[in-house]
Amino acid sequence: MDLNLVSTPALWWITLLLTMIFNSPIVLILVLLFFAMYDRLKSNRLNLLVLFNFLFLFVIGIESFLISLTYFIFMNILFYLQKRFNNKKTLLLLIGASVVIFIYLKSFLNPSFSQTLFSTINNGSIGLSFILFAGVATLIEICRNPSLSINVKRTSSYLLFFPLVLAGPFVKPLILLEQLDNLGGSSLANKPEGFFLIGRGLFKKTISTFIHVMLINSNVAVGTAWETIAFSVALMIYLFADFSGYSDLACGLCALCGIRIEPNFNLPYLATSPTEFWRRWHISLNVWLRDYFYLPFCKTTIGFTKNRKSLIAIASKSYIILIMLLIGLWHSIRPLSLAYGAVAALPLVIGTDFKLSNLKFGLAISRILTLVYIVIIQVILVAPDFAFLEKYFKAWLNWNWTANSNFGSRICFLILCLILCQAFDWSECFLRLSKNRGLLIFTISLFILVFLIFGRNGGAFVYSNL
Repeated sequence: MDLNLVSTPALWWITLLLTMIFNSPIVLILVLLFFAMYDRLKSNRLNLLVLFNFLFLFVIGIESFLISLTYFIFMNILFYLQKRFNNKKTLLLLIGASVVIFIYLKSFLNPSFSQTLFSTINNGSIGLSFILFAGVATLIEICRNPSLSINVKRTSSYLLFFPLVLAGPFVKPLILLEQLDNLGGSSLANKPEGFFLIGRGLFKKTISTFIHVMLINSNVAVGTAWETIAFSVALMIYLFADFSGYSDLACGLCALCGIRIEPNFNLPYLATSPTEFWRRWHISLNVWLRDYFYLPFCKTTIGFTKNRKSLIAIASKSYIILIMLLIGLWHSIRPLSLAYGAVAALPLVIGTDFKLSNLKFGLAISRILTLVYIVIIQVILVAPDFAFLEKYFKAWLNWNWTANSNFGSRICFLILCLILCQAFDWSECFLRLSKNRGLLIFTISLFILVFLIFGRNGGAFVYSNL
């Protein structure tokens, strides 16, 4: 069904949704024109997508456009060199070069790279992280398969893909390129999943806006254990709602383009161990690190150690520590980021799974211990300095109730927010809603209404600074 600019309900859905996603009128107009033309085109969708990717970055900001364009051109030169001199030494050299340039652009051209997640967002280097991860994955795929077709048109559609370029999720190049080369002919009116994901993302953004006010604008104290509990729960919800909300928006826009992206989160706060948590949290990044870093290095280690199990185990744990340290530095370059990586890696290295199946309430205890682990690493991640951490942990010893009369109502509100965020991430949620079109439309409308009333003035996504 063709998309009629006047009568098709799908366009009104998109207008309403995108008005809330993009505050800039210019970006909104361009996105609407893109989807209107995209729905009519059948054979030239890829060309339109490539053109819009560049336009999208340009209207976001000239500085971010020039920086991203420079890094994009640099990555294409690396692709050419990898195909020209295809060997593992060249691969390692080119990956090193891409990382060095990335750090230079992030550190020197974007001062906020060394600040915390709660710092003011600087859009000067938007998109660099996605280009780096996508580019390194492409270099590795070229090394594995030298006959892989790589040209500027294909890399433009992948490295600068507008729903993902701001902050992911990260998608393997072969998976995304295959879908981009075979864009379907279905219309936007037949994309209920995309509308649902965008609505869910807006709902989570509303939740994160509430928590943002509680955490930052109200300067929540951590003077007593009760305040610290409220702060910890609020922080958990804020990070999850903010990041998974953006991931939902990105996946929803991809769905409207006919691109299927796997979910980036899978009920992470229901994990029963740190290992399971990392399998559920930011799945695309963990899969990327596993397939392009951890497993290749482990295979290389097996060859060097001649299958000595003790050396292989030591090397495997060393790689886990290195990965977690890199994840910490990826968020920001400061000592606390290294502390975050070290603490996050500790239970993974010593093999602590918190699984107490032999106990009567073993599953519940495992989840509580895992939540404690999650809270600790998240507080370290966002703490402005070590003095804050000292104050935070000391506050757990102060159980003075007198100054916390609103603790009950505040913690109930936070728990309700957490339950709502997790409930709409339930894998069966959309499947059940999709069987009842009226209920699906009502749910999406409710998401939009909540966002319009409460979440319109929310801040930028914290992960858009990565």
